[in-house]
Amino acid sequence: MSDEKIKNLAVWYWDNDSNRNHPLLIEVEKSREYIYRYNNGGSDIQWSRLPKYSGPLTKQLAGKPLKKELDELNCYHNGAVTLNLTKSISTKNKQYCCRYHVEKKVTVGGGFVEVTDSGSKKIPFYKHSIVGNGLKLSKIKYYVGVNTDLPKKTIKSHALAFSTPIPNVKSVSALYSDDNQDPKLIYVDYDGKDGIKGWFERKGKNRHNWYKPENEPEKPPDEIKDSSSDEDFGKIKDLLNDIAEEDGGEEEDKREEEEAENGDDEEEEEEQDEDDYGEVPPTDKSSSKTKNILTKVASGVTPTVGAGGGAYAGWKLYTWFFLDVVVRLI
Repeated sequence: MSDEKIKNLAVWYWDNDSNRNHPLLIEVEKSREYIYRYNNGGSDIQWSRLPKYSGPLTKQLAGKPLKKELDELNCYHNGAVTLNLTKSISTKNKQYCCRYHVEKKVTVGGGFVEVTDSGSKKIPFYKHSIVGNGLKLSKIKYYVGVNTDLPKKTIKSHALAFSTPIPNVKSVSALYSDDNQDPKLIYVDYDGKDGIKGWFERKGKNRHNWYKPENEPEKPPDEIKDSSSDEDFGKIKDLLNDIAEEDGGEEEDKREEEEAENGDDEEEEEEQDEDDYGEVPPTDKSSSKTKNILTKVASGVTPTVGAGGGAYAGWKLYTWFFLDVVVRLI
């Protein structure tokens, strides 16, 4: 990158990185372009080009593209995993997580909820297992209906409080109906506080609010296999039928797809509401490591801290404004 005056340097951190040890992403704004670099070295900060946005951009990275990059980097640096329960992902039975991990942190397998003596139809389920030490469940997302070109939904639940990522989640199993991409029931296998482990059903027209069923099955899906599980099998069938009726079938799917196409989507609204960089000075949480970023980026030049704030929920954004500084990024 050539020497040139810059207007602004922004640095993103995960909100739960309280000591600001792992900067995720920087944005350098010049007169007519934006340049992005990600931290490829953890605490030993090394800046590299973003694989998808390696060259200068004429438009600032924002909204869903920015959130996606931050989610990927958060998985890489902080072990904060995002599960994708979209049916087309589940049925591939493949490993996945961020683009940066060579060994993927989520493994997908499958099985059937069945009662061998009843002659009832088997109900398939797909288990997304989080594999590795020190990993945390940060988000669960999925597409709605049959159209995967529309924005994803994010699971919201009082029990699954993702304001703080959840450690010790072993797996999340998903059950679907018909060809729809969105799960109808999930089972969370968890070692930790009460209220998280167990079954959750989706309620409400927006298809992202999840609750413990009143008539919750006792066993996990992979243990419902014989006549001793008749009661749990019946509960699952009833729950799936009730959710299907609540969804309103194809007409409801079409309505939600039309709303998403028109931008009337919960996730999109969140991005707009929280897209507030503000005029609030950064707190002391920026630490010496935050300032040392500029030693590595700006060849020893220490700028004036001008403004900072949160780009979106879950992230911290600090911004430095340069008045007359020449910076070289390697």
